[in-house]
Amino acid sequence: MGLKLYRVNVGGWKVTPFNDSLWRTWVTDDENLKSKDGSSKVPFGGRINYQDGGASREVGPDNVYNSARVIRSSGDSVSELNMTWTFLVIGGYEYLVRMLFCDIASIARGMLFFNVYVNDNLAYKNLDLTSVTNGMLASPFYADVVVDGDCSGVLTLSVGPSNMSLARAVDAILNGVEIMKINNSVGSFDGEICAHSVLKSWKKGNGSLYPMLAAVFLLLIAFVIMHRRRAGATDSGTWWRLPTEIPEVNMNYSNHLSSYKL
Repeated sequence: MGLKLYRVNVGGWKVTPFNDSLWRTWVTDDENLKSKDGSSKVPFGGRINYQDGGASREVGPDNVYNSARVIRSSGDSVSELNMTWTFLVIGGYEYLVRMLFCDIASIARGMLFFNVYVNDNLAYKNLDLTSVTNGMLASPFYADVVVDGDCSGVLTLSVGPSNMSLARAVDAILNGVEIMKINNSVGSFDGEICAHSVLKSWKKGNGSLYPMLAAVFLLLIAFVIMHRRRAGATDSGTWWRLPTEIPEVNMNYSNHLSSYKL
């Protein structure tokens, strides 16, 4: 199996290449979302606030940032639930996990704090999106982590409330995720033998094949040249006659047909 790749629009619709500046396809998260109790989808119809030096449309399109899944606290108590997504991967490789965030759900800045977990390990604690977007809401941010694909063949990603989460507020959010397989120590995406070594060994074992192919090619060229010379000597005005079973047509009809292109 070759390169394994996921591009998921969390909480939103499928994004086709026509709606992505880099012609990518982003699928829905329905198949990967495993724990959604207490979560809800959030659409956004406002303007995404891109900033210089921050996440751009090349990182993720508008249609990924303007939808999300969130966890909201109910009443005066903070939720204790996490949202979890699972992805099938191949063991023995590392994977780049890119998480896309855009706070399109909070009513004010500085109210969203949450934790991010990858393979049950705490990747980001008390993440505050407005602190990395210059205090601006609806401004995209992305975070990258590299993880090992273990023998279980499953990579998990979770977001949930932290000890700084506030009651009556959004306690976690995720807009999109992208997972890319990284080549292993021998430079291969599939197995322990890299493509370079395979080509090198093939060339070494088949070194005598190249002169043989060249000789055959030259013989074919010589044969074609000799055949054309013989044909030219017997009939310098070679032409091909139509099959005799096709009936003759009058000249006027033939001239009429010659004015159309097939």
